[in-house]
Amino acid sequence: YVQDDFGQGSANLIEGLFKGAKLDVVAKEAFGARDNDMSAQLLNIKNKGADVIVAFTYVRDGALVISGRRSLGIVLPMVASGATTVPSTLATVIVQFKPGTKDFVLVDKVAV
Repeated sequence: YVQDDFGQGSANLIEGLFKGAKLDVVAKEAFGARDNDMSAQLLNIKNKGADVIVAFTYVRDGALVISGRRSLGIVLPMVASGATTVPSTLATVIVQFKPGTKDFVLVDKVAV
């Protein structure tokens, strides 16, 4: 989550919803509004054993998360806010869908 009111509020809200649903939040990673690399946060999420990445971001940050995830070879599913599907994000990151992948996954550990 981005370290501002929007990011902190969103992360806390999502964390509360998941805890209420008895889902373990294994990582809650923050980044600065001007950060250009999410590698450290993404690797922490992967190494903590998350089953899915939840990214409630601004457009630019969403593109960095998606491209960083791909460049690091992280294959965790990602649930993201609408900012990751706007044309400017999709123009920055080529989103590929692989045949035979599941649209929905059952998870019990998440990262915010």
